[in-house]
Amino acid sequence: MSKKIIWWGLGLIALLGVFLFALKQPAPESINIQNNKTEPEIVRVGYREHGLYWPLFLGLEKGFFEKENIIVEKISFTSTNQMMEALIAGQIDASLGGVNTTLLATLETKSSGEFKIFTISNETVKKYFSAILVKADSNIIDIKQLENKKVSTQPGSTTKFLFKKVVNDKIAPDEAQLEQMNADLQLSSLESGQTDAAIVFEPTATIGVNLGIAKILEKALWSNDIMNNGPVTASVLSKQFLSDKPEVARSFVQAVENTIIYGENNEHEVQSAIAMYTPLTIDIAKQIPVLNSQLLSEIDILQLQNFFDLLFAEGEIKTKVNAADMILPTYVKNK
Repeated sequence: MSKKIIWWGLGLIALLGVFLFALKQPAPESINIQNNKTEPEIVRVGYREHGLYWPLFLGLEKGFFEKENIIVEKISFTSTNQMMEALIAGQIDASLGGVNTTLLATLETKSSGEFKIFTISNETVKKYFSAILVKADSNIIDIKQLENKKVSTQPGSTTKFLFKKVVNDKIAPDEAQLEQMNADLQLSSLESGQTDAAIVFEPTATIGVNLGIAKILEKALWSNDIMNNGPVTASVLSKQFLSDKPEVARSFVQAVENTIIYGENNEHEVQSAIAMYTPLTIDIAKQIPVLNSQLLSEIDILQLQNFFDLLFAEGEIKTKVNAADMILPTYVKNK
């Protein structure tokens, strides 16, 4: 065998050794990082197409959920009752901003612990979402003039309670007649004379005034007639979501808090986001008050408990509920 063949064979063996050694080496750091990257988590969020759900709209627009590695799957509902039924059934994970606290108290009496509250919104005289309207050319200037008149509300026990406190308690022993109908029918009913007044929630009041159909007889009904600065709506997480994905839930709450803090300092951007995710024009959205919000660490447990006790005293809920039990426990802070 010639020396050339021997050297050629030794070189081939050495080259093969280098190749095998390279195969055993770990992948470059950049590849490892890519392979270990956490996949985004999907959170199913129920909402309705009105301004109280602005933390969802603004959070999507400003990327606050993406920053927490969360993809939001938004699911629209036509009623809050249907939305909460879906949440309790595990069909959605959360809802942001607009779930009325009277409904939450009612649900808690029927089946406790199915959800946890993590933000509260309060109605004040300046930042309101409820109002009672009359026709633009109506001669009614005082609620006491509504005896024997027809007053519309949206369907549900909560609006019946509001009607009782705002109207019939003020004109007793006389009474007005309650007509329950969908929100999109209230203005046309008022304009046609089918009803004499309408208890509405925003944006219906602002739309009615801008169209020249209605004028406001009284605003901030919850705050004026039930509880000043009352805790009227909330954000909630489902029991199942908290149990199955506690760390994702924590990241989701953080994203919502960051959104609310940003929104409180940039109200014009809140209004722009509302216009993008609802049928409202930007001109109408700019006129809708944005309610004050309490973050998890700011929730006033005593105030919320007083509100629930009032609902019990008025017969709106059949048994007492403990407000502290309804708050996400990690963050409970009794003021």
